[in-house]
Amino acid sequence: MYVCKARCKTTLYIHVGDKNLDLPQTRQLFEQQYKKTITDSVKVLQFENFKYWRNHYNEVAATATIEILVPPLTFSRYIEDYESMACRAVRRILPTKGSGIQIISSEWLFPQRKKGYSKK
Repeated sequence: MYVCKARCKTTLYIHVGDKNLDLPQTRQLFEQQYKKTITDSVKVLQFENFKYWRNHYNEVAATATIEILVPPLTFSRYIEDYESMACRAVRRILPTKGSGIQIISSEWLFPQRKKGYSKK
């Protein structure tokens, strides 16, 4: 059962080793790996701002818009607490490498949603 849906933006990273990728290859790599339902409560919606040059850890990066379904919390009724739980779920499940997570929208789900996202 899910009571809140939140959308956030964050930066995701993929380790590419010594490969030199161009922009279309980087875009394809991210879409193959993440443009899908990650779990029944986390789904990557879109990518933007691809950084196809490698950082000093041999990683490429992209900004992702992510949608998260949050289950009911027993200790709070405030939407801000649900947004915080959504950010924690993203940080736990996806490779953000400590980058910031920004909530861009959130809403209560009435009636509560019984099922998560289907993995296709």
